[in-house]
Amino acid sequence: VDVKMSEIDGPTLYREVQERWPERHARVLFVSGFGETDYHEPALQAVRDVPLLFKPFSLDDLKAAIERVLTPA
Repeated sequence: VDVKMSEIDGPTLYREVQERWPERHARVLFVSGFGETDYHEPALQAVRDVPLLFKPFSLDDLKAAIERVLTPA
C-alpha cells in the first residue's frame, strides 16, 4: 500500500483492513516515494509494525518485506 494516495492514505486503509478483515492486516506493507521525510512520522505513528519500503527499493528489499509479512509471528 502506498503511504500517500489521493483519496485515502495508507495508514487509514490499513486501519480499515484491520477492522473489516482482521486476519489479513498482518499481510500489509507500505511503500513510499517520498523518502524519509517528516511526513511519515505522524502518518505512520499508529502502524509501526508494518514494514515500510522507500522507492526506489531493491528486489532483495521487496523480497525480505514480503517474507516478513507472510511469516507467522
